[in-house]
Amino acid sequence: MYTMLIFAILGVFIAGLMIGRTPEYLGKKIEAFQMKMASVFILTTPLVVLFGTAVAVMTSAARPGEQSGPWFQ
Repeated sequence: MYTMLIFAILGVFIAGLMIGRTPEYLGKKIEAFQMKMASVFILTTPLVVLFGTAVAVMTSAARPGEQSGPWFQ
């Protein structure tokens, strides 16, 4: 539910910029603080995924899978 609200705020903000009006959502103006928090929220998910991938690649559990097969013997 929060994600849908964040994307709605982001969409209203971008649409408001395109038509040249002050962005409003449900009668309230969208200000810089709301956009900063929406940006942080949207960038958090990709950063968590990239961090998790980096940790998975760097651990020793990923090493045996790299060298399996008859051509590594």
